[in-house]
Amino acid sequence: MGRLWLHGERLLPDIGGHLDAPMFVGRRIAFLSDHEGVGNLYSCLMDGSDLRRHTDHDAFYARHASSDGRRVVYQCGGDLWLVEDLESPDAVPRKLEVRLGGPRTGRRTYQVPASSHVDSLSVDETGRASAVSVRGSLYWLTHRDGPARTIADTPGVRVRLPEMLGSSGRVAYVTDAEGDDAVEIAYLPRASGDRPPRRLAAGRLGRIHEMVSDPEGERLAVASNDGRLLLLDTTEDDVEPAVDLLGPDGDPPEGPVPPEEPDQGVAPPRTVAPLDVLTRTADPGDAPQGAGPSDDGDGPPDGGTPDEAPADGTPDDGLTELIRSVNGPVRDLAFSPDGHWLTWSHPGIGRSLRQIKLARITGPGAPVMVDVTNGRFEDENPVFTGDGRYLAFLSWRGFDPVYDVHTGDLSFPLGCRPYLVPLSSATPSPFALLPDGRPAAGGLDPVDVPEGPVEGTTVIVEFEGLENRVTPFPVSASKYSALQPVSGGGLVWLRWPISGALGETFANPADMSGRPTLEHFNIAKARKTELVGHLDWFAVSGDATRLVVMDDGELRAVPSNESGDNDTTVFLDLRRILHDVDPAAEWRQAYGEAGRIIRSYFWEPDMCGIDWEGVLDQYRPLVERVSSPDEFADLLREVLGELGTSHAYVSPARRNEGPPHYQRAIGLLGANLVCRDGEWMVQRILPGDSSDSKARSPLAGAGIRDGAVLTHVDGRQVDPVAGPYPLLTAAGGTTVELTFRPAGGECGGRSRRIAIVPLVDERPLRYQDWVAKRREVVRELSHGKCGYLHIPDMGGSGWAQFNRDLRLEVSRPALIVDVRGNAGGHISELVVEKLTRTILGWDLTRNAQAVSYASNAPRGPVVALADEATSSDGDMITAAFRLLKLGPVVGQRTWGGVVGMTGRHRLGDGTVITVPMNAAWFDTYGWSVENHGVEPDLEALRTPLDWAEGRHAVLDDAVRVALDLLAAHPAATPPSYDTAPNLRRPPLPPR
Repeated sequence: MGRLWLHGERLLPDIGGHLDAPMFVGRRIAFLSDHEGVGNLYSCLMDGSDLRRHTDHDAFYARHASSDGRRVVYQCGGDLWLVEDLESPDAVPRKLEVRLGGPRTGRRTYQVPASSHVDSLSVDETGRASAVSVRGSLYWLTHRDGPARTIADTPGVRVRLPEMLGSSGRVAYVTDAEGDDAVEIAYLPRASGDRPPRRLAAGRLGRIHEMVSDPEGERLAVASNDGRLLLLDTTEDDVEPAVDLLGPDGDPPEGPVPPEEPDQGVAPPRTVAPLDVLTRTADPGDAPQGAGPSDDGDGPPDGGTPDEAPADGTPDDGLTELIRSVNGPVRDLAFSPDGHWLTWSHPGIGRSLRQIKLARITGPGAPVMVDVTNGRFEDENPVFTGDGRYLAFLSWRGFDPVYDVHTGDLSFPLGCRPYLVPLSSATPSPFALLPDGRPAAGGLDPVDVPEGPVEGTTVIVEFEGLENRVTPFPVSASKYSALQPVSGGGLVWLRWPISGALGETFANPADMSGRPTLEHFNIAKARKTELVGHLDWFAVSGDATRLVVMDDGELRAVPSNESGDNDTTVFLDLRRILHDVDPAAEWRQAYGEAGRIIRSYFWEPDMCGIDWEGVLDQYRPLVERVSSPDEFADLLREVLGELGTSHAYVSPARRNEGPPHYQRAIGLLGANLVCRDGEWMVQRILPGDSSDSKARSPLAGAGIRDGAVLTHVDGRQVDPVAGPYPLLTAAGGTTVELTFRPAGGECGGRSRRIAIVPLVDERPLRYQDWVAKRREVVRELSHGKCGYLHIPDMGGSGWAQFNRDLRLEVSRPALIVDVRGNAGGHISELVVEKLTRTILGWDLTRNAQAVSYASNAPRGPVVALADEATSSDGDMITAAFRLLKLGPVVGQRTWGGVVGMTGRHRLGDGTVITVPMNAAWFDTYGWSVENHGVEPDLEALRTPLDWAEGRHAVLDDAVRVALDLLAAHPAATPPSYDTAPNLRRPPLPPR
């Protein structure tokens, strides 16, 4: 809710909605407001009377208003409008007809480097070529030499998730050519000529999350957003015999088709998607921010079996529903080497429990399903080993607690490990003890290791006792992901570094990459080796002998079971892919895709009554007027605004034009500088906080004191008007030389040169200074009786800030918990658990102050501070304060945004959107916190005059409330030794 102020007096205090763009226009104050449902132009007199509405837009909001003092110009629906007279109540806005004579260069076609736009890829059967998805198009790229050929590149159509169909010479991928997702099968170039692609199951698949082929390329397993696991038959009547896709020189072979060689590997072709392609976070340790997506209505009703034929009588397209989850989408699909079995990770109740399921999809009675694990833990990423004798998966089932060094709490940061399941009780576990011991070289006994090719091996699964045969790999618990089988009976996986949520455990606190390591495990030898030190993601070839690794924008093919050298490593030259971007077509496609994503994931299946198709139709003509990524993002913000729901965000795509050094940040000194008589003097060096590595001024400890004059930067004199900042442009994070003249004639007035590394971001430093000042105010107002904690967000930084001073601040009789400006997150429950602790007793130690039980519990009353910027999970903790009666809330009504999001969706042009997916409901408030917020118990406001004159009105009210409560309910105090028990031996009583 906006507020309008004039000379310290609030105008129109009873008006609701958002107020924006206040302007003095003649004798009136004009502004934009949506208090009547749609943003329009209003004005009032200087005393707030005579409120008038000057525009009547009911389809698009009036935005970006500006005035020359007489007239008001604003934008609405992509047009400019002018209101020429606010004095007359009959004045009407006039649309300005503006024609731009020049071309809109932002809509011109341009070429992008493929290395910066690789979405995903699928490696062929031999590891000699890959189908590479680049910014929504698909290309066939030979690894060593050879050209790049286009498979699918239609402007305005996005292709994603390519998947090789065995050795059949075909590749499947997801396309939105008809709007909703469909699977398209393309035939790779060969001597007999190209064939047109074949499209399957258009509009019947929901939004596809994952797609994997069986080894023969005869069927696809598809995981949809609505929880369905689908099987799609890809066979056709006129199938050509499989041929070698590439000749020795990278071209299609000429002449007769050679006989097919035995397949030396048995793992199905499988793509490990890039970390930002899927909506779930790639780092396996990241906490989700909301519940799974809801059904978008594309599939059959719950409990349905295979899909029925469409009403128009068209064929079934070979689409079969295998199972449907009621807790979000299934994931991590994998076929057995013989193609008769499918395994996947199935979501359980809550947001973390998952179990491994296995299904026989061919043969009598198919499908036959069995639970490999029971759903007690988070089990994911199941795969069959190459010989088909084992099922391996990753599981977060380690419960080895680690002590918190600050508060003594216990957590489980090392809970993940790979596990192995022998599919038959007759198959020995490679990690079990043997009566005759191990071979001298370690690993399995040679008689237990299959020799030679295992093509055609039939996978046999013994259901009885399957769960009891689960055994961990002999590797240390850590964070693992992307488990895949490779040739030679081995497995590869990514192991992630263990780091804090803020990244401060890395050597360089500014380095938040934390990239994983690729490791190989040889089951036969029970030996682990490192293949690649750092990478982004990888994909496995169809025969499992080669890996294609993405490493910081560079693709290379390496062996799958040993470290690559100069002879075995092939660097893929992505410059061969010449990809042209048609911005206008991309924006049309991205607009439609954004609409479909919202429809599929919005938290309420019926869109809360919104005519979503009507909204999309209303704004669609404006797409043709877009001429830059920022304009497209602005349009999408208006479209998503029609949801009337929080957490619907849009981040524009960037073309990153210009060399990198032009994009470097300005250098900041962590100090306040003022100009005095043409000289730039250090007024105050911010003190910072030693417990926050990012909150330290580069001038701290450099021997520079307040009052010193900055004269030169890198030997260049500081301009008396512009100051030092033009000289610090692009200097953030690099070493610079500063020359100071000491204050007050120190050091004989001689100048002093120092070398520092300017900050890129001063916000952590200034934030810690802001908190320290508020704590001083609370101490002064309460005479030391109140502690003060500020929580900036409900994420890692907020949890760190909350615990940074918790132990000291709760030791005071009362506590102020300030969540003003809280940016939200997902850890409000943890904060509430701490604040709801109650002192039940005391622990007394000689020569030390008593410690409360429970520890770190508030000793007396707790008062919360909130305002209109207390948002998202900040709304939640404010509601919890009131519902749990933790203490009164002082301040203003909170933001009102408790329909959260899970993950981010990257559109075809690079624009990123979020979808409101997880709605909060409370017993007392119902759905009403969304779009309204939580009302305070005591309303308090810091006016503009309070800001200008340095008064802390809200803190003053909060302290007064805390002291009043403290007087009525004194803080808990420990007992004295006067009441200690007398343990002296009693006198012996007479007989």
